[in-house]
Amino acid sequence: MAENELDPARSTQQFRAFTEQNRPEPATPPGIPLGTIGAVAAVGALIAIAVLALVLVMS
Repeated sequence: MAENELDPARSTQQFRAFTEQNRPEPATPPGIPLGTIGAVAAVGALIAIAVLALVLVMS
């Protein structure tokens, strides 16, 4: 077999390996994470309870 002959199967395998190697990381979905929303809601609820307690104590 001549050295300069191309093996199409080998060429395809090399190309697939190259494209897999240079694949970008999957993008994270846009927006605020659910845990952050839950934490903000919990803090808001605690503040509302504290304000309500202060209003009841003051009256």
